Amino acid sequence: MYNYITFGITVLILIISAITDIKTKKILNIITFPSMLLGILLMVIFKQYSFIGIRLIWMSVFFLLGTTGMVGLGDIKLLMAMTSLRGIEETSMALLLGAVFLAIYCFITETSMMKQIIRETFHYFTLKTEIVRISEKKYPFAVFVFAGYLTYIGLILLITNFCK
Repeated sequence: MYNYITFGITVLILIISAITDIKTKKILNIITFPSMLLGILLMVIFKQYSFIGIRLIWMSVFFLLGTTGMVGLGDIKLLMAMTSLRGIEETSMALLLGAVFLAIYCFITETSMMKQIIRETFHYFTLKTEIVRISEKKYPFAVFVFAGYLTYIGLILLITNFCK
């Protein structure tokens, strides 16, 4: 029961966040903060005590990541809400796949910028030069996280059914 409830809430907050991120370039605090608290409350109600500590630690890690400015704070709060509800495995896979999808999208739509990013990244790792911020363009990352989450869940279901 716990898994169904948290899955449904997670999909709902991802849908709402993706829509608001596209329309307003913002992820609403009224969605993320209550979701974080609800995730913790549901762990207590369903006696999932062993998850509380590790999820709070990972939520703190995401918060610290947000202070770097690499990802928007709304995206960070969305990842924290997902971690509270579903745990780090699903959240990190949604984040990883979302980042891959965003990179593919950027590579297709903004080829010259992507070539420059690859070149700058290569120089950073080989020559230890400072990375120059190439673009201030913002992307609705919640859309890509949602796509990453659905892809991950779909792959899990496919593998689970294939192995039966």
